[in-house]
Amino acid sequence: MEKGLYLTLLLLISNLCIGQNIVEGSVTDSLGKPVTHAQVILYSAADSAIITFAFVDGSGHYSMTTSRKGKFRIEFRALGFASYGELLTFEGDSSVSIRVNAILKESHYDISEVIKYGDKPITIKKDTVVYNVKSFINGSEQVVEDVLKKLPGIDVDDAGKVTYHGKEVEKVMVEDNDFFGKGYRMITKNVHANAIEKVEALSNYSENPLLKEIASTEKVALNLKLNQNSYEKIYGRVNLGYNTINDHNINTSLMNFNKRVSSLILGNTNSLGYNPVGSSYELSNALATTSEEEVNDFDFPDFMIKFDEYRPLLKRQQVNELKSEMASVNEAFKISPKTKLTITSVYNKLNDLFLLSKYQMYSFDTISFTNIEEYRYNQTDRSTIVKAKLDSRIKSNSFLQYSLLFSTIKRSNFTTTNFNQVKIDEQLPGRQYLLKTNLAYTIKISNRSLVQLKAFGYRGAINDEYELSPLPPNSISTSWTLNNKGAQGVSNDSYMLLGIIGFKHKIDDILLFNTEVGGIKSQNNINSNFSVFDLNQGASVDYNFSGLTRYSSNKLFSKTNVVFGTDNLNLNAGVVGEIISCVEGISGFKTSKHFILPQLEFKWRVNRLSTVNLFYSSKATPVPYNQVVNNYILKRNNYMYKGLSPKVLSMYIWGGSYMLGSVNTRFFLNSSLMYMYEPEFIGQNSLLSPNLIITIDTVAKNRTSFMSNIELNYFIKLLRTNVKFTYLNYTYEYINFLYGQAQRNKSVSTTTGIELRSSFYSFFNFHLGYSITQGRMVSNKSKQSFYDRLFCNLYLKPNDRISFEMLGEVYGNQNSMFNFSSNSYLFLSSRLTYNFNKSGWSFSIDGFNLFDRRLYHLALVSEYYYSTTSYYLVPRYLMASVSFRF
Repeated sequence: MEKGLYLTLLLLISNLCIGQNIVEGSVTDSLGKPVTHAQVILYSAADSAIITFAFVDGSGHYSMTTSRKGKFRIEFRALGFASYGELLTFEGDSSVSIRVNAILKESHYDISEVIKYGDKPITIKKDTVVYNVKSFINGSEQVVEDVLKKLPGIDVDDAGKVTYHGKEVEKVMVEDNDFFGKGYRMITKNVHANAIEKVEALSNYSENPLLKEIASTEKVALNLKLNQNSYEKIYGRVNLGYNTINDHNINTSLMNFNKRVSSLILGNTNSLGYNPVGSSYELSNALATTSEEEVNDFDFPDFMIKFDEYRPLLKRQQVNELKSEMASVNEAFKISPKTKLTITSVYNKLNDLFLLSKYQMYSFDTISFTNIEEYRYNQTDRSTIVKAKLDSRIKSNSFLQYSLLFSTIKRSNFTTTNFNQVKIDEQLPGRQYLLKTNLAYTIKISNRSLVQLKAFGYRGAINDEYELSPLPPNSISTSWTLNNKGAQGVSNDSYMLLGIIGFKHKIDDILLFNTEVGGIKSQNNINSNFSVFDLNQGASVDYNFSGLTRYSSNKLFSKTNVVFGTDNLNLNAGVVGEIISCVEGISGFKTSKHFILPQLEFKWRVNRLSTVNLFYSSKATPVPYNQVVNNYILKRNNYMYKGLSPKVLSMYIWGGSYMLGSVNTRFFLNSSLMYMYEPEFIGQNSLLSPNLIITIDTVAKNRTSFMSNIELNYFIKLLRTNVKFTYLNYTYEYINFLYGQAQRNKSVSTTTGIELRSSFYSFFNFHLGYSITQGRMVSNKSKQSFYDRLFCNLYLKPNDRISFEMLGEVYGNQNSMFNFSSNSYLFLSSRLTYNFNKSGWSFSIDGFNLFDRRLYHLALVSEYYYSTTSYYLVPRYLMASVSFRF
């Protein structure tokens, strides 16, 4: 009923927006052949404003409509042809149909000429696509992320990941200043939308100008161009909000950009559940990430004892009571015309609180039992991150990059669980620090050759202190009893060093030779101790969970590849040779392997709009895994360590993709397939009991993964609406162990979705969609689940002062054991905004969870159990906000 109402409302309103006058015809060249990539634009003769547009189809025809009357100019444009135009007149009350045929003459063209995406200007300059933001937004946008979602070719997922034509962007810069690198969510989630005038999509991106002169890349980055108000003076926005359940929201962004110094200051404090940073560890990791593949095979140190609960795929602020405090000061100094120093600093505090109750039914062969728990989770993270980055074009033939990063995270975690009617308390404080440095020096020894020297290193330390009271019954140690309290401390001191020498030579315009040699050394020193506290006898050490592990690995590698490339054909073939050795220093266990790993990529541009890509790659990675126990206590991932064992794992990947269309066409298709095979992987041996699930890391064999993805966009002229269709499938086949016996499992997840986004010439627009995810887990028997979501965003803007936005969402989910026919949830939120003319002030009222849903039931399946979890939701509230832009 609710879904049908949304669709009916959409069709009724969209029909009112269709024009009456028709202009149609054909576009050919001087030989009579269709010019299939031509654009047809209708302008107002009075002020040259764009009225409507069309693209020529495959047969050379076009058609467009408008409801306006008066004098107009129609213009035909295509790359490689001289433009052609005529004057038109629409008069009277009745509809008019006019046919205009055009013959275009070939001509030299400027690659930077403006291409029109409908009435929305897009400029294409070689590898850069420039979007004029004002033409794509409707005034409801709050931050940069909201703007990016409305640009053709750019997507932003629910986690904030930004992709351009299917590729994740490397960074989001502001006026060519890279403050956050891979941590670009700090920009997209905190910089206000009204500061942005243009967005540049940079294909073939490289932050090293010398590399770009020799070789092309597949990397993509975005650059935000600010409006003129942000130059040479302080520009910003401050927003203050307070709601009816005593929550607050204060956020600000200040910026000042000039020729010598660029400043960006961000701040946010709120108790609404909005997280402007994301995970502190993920942000630190993103800022520390380099472009070196070998470095990214290693994980930066993270807390070793941790627990967290799965969150349903709702907006996070609906599930938990998250309080956030964030401040970030960022400066870019242009020391000289060729040298820039960028300093990034972030302080973040997150207090995460949520409640849930869970019912789990375990069933495997003759094993069957249930667990019931109520869980209160409270975690506070405080993090500080400081990074300095220097880029210098020392000479015309040399380029230096150096960065230094320091981060520290302090964590405290308190949980209370009523588990099978037994109250259990847990505490988990911890500290972490990371010091990371990176150096890259490039020298161009000729017009066709360059040499690169790269060095990387990090030093990290982690301390965890975990307390559990009382210890769960039926545990894995004879010294544990129900009345005991357990405490484990784990520390990890680690470091890694990397050095690479590389050489690139462009043999001719279509042939490139690359070679690299290098080495990596890493070490982890892990010290664990576990004490059991008896109420009568005091503390005693449990040596099953205590000890020292010194894990180290060494890797020597050599890479060589040849790239053959033309405008339409690109072939990249290479080979990697590696020698990897791993040692556990306490037990003396060693393993050493050598690999010859081929790499192959083939890219064929079939025509102007169609591209095929095929690839094969393989790699080997040293992996430390838990030697003794990875405890799954109370159905949450709590880790207890004795030590690690070394293992070297390899992986082989085949894949391909097909792309049809481009940013300036009404149709765009991106599809991909990928198959991955792992001869060995780290699986788990599970020991099931009613009060404790124990999983021990185990080396298993033959895991396969398959992924397929289709994304299709099509702009329907008649409805002035873009239709987006998505299909995503993941299939995994792997072996896990139950009581030491191998169990083959297969997991299949399929998501299908459709979205419609309008671009009417009226006060009304919409964005609606529907997606469904179906899951199937096959072990001893088949288990199924599904999850669907329907959403409808309505935007009303009757004038420049008033705007209204309403978001309705319907969620539903079930599994094959818990079949809830009424497990469907409707959430409704709204925002009304009033802008006070040109004073810079605005006032808004937000309504959240207007139907006041208090519980959300989520049904899940795994290899061994069915579960249903009830999440307590944030109640209904109204919030008043005032904003000032200056």
